[in-house]
Amino acid sequence: PHLAGVLGAANIRGLQGSPATLTPDNLRVAACMKHFVGYPNPRSGHDRSPEWIPDRLLYQYYAPPFYQAVQAGVTTAMESYNE
Repeated sequence: PHLAGVLGAANIRGLQGSPATLTPDNLRVAACMKHFVGYPNPRSGHDRSPEWIPDRLLYQYYAPPFYQAVQAGVTTAMESYNE
């Protein structure tokens, strides 16, 4: 999760610029964090099927990269297809 967050934040800053310099006038590209949050863990192994993610796994494994993306100033998010 740490490496995904660091690389994701760097990608966001590379696309959009840093949060300190981000204004509506200079935003040319909007980065998107996806799929928020916990999409890649289907119980059956099939896409778009029910997820089973214990709270501890969600907060310690899936959430940190999204938190880092928000801290980097990401401007859009795509939700996941969890049941």
